[in-house]
Amino acid sequence: MAKAKGKPENFGNQPSKELTEQLNFRVTKEMKQEVKAKDDPPEFCRQAIQLEFRLGYAKRPSTAELIRDLAK
Repeated sequence: MAKAKGKPENFGNQPSKELTEQLNFRVTKEMKQEVKAKDDPPEFCRQAIQLEFRLGYAKRPSTAELIRDLAK
């Protein structure tokens, strides 16, 4: 099976939304191993990020805010 080469039509992506940007972030060794074990690691990461946005991740308090509230 041919590996997807970064073309939006290969990713089950909406045709109007081209995948033109890259995102890099640090993870633990264990997290990397778990993601690499998935059938399609890039698509798994895209779906996980999209799910977090749908669940309102941006509206959650930051760790600093939680610590400040606990200290009260």
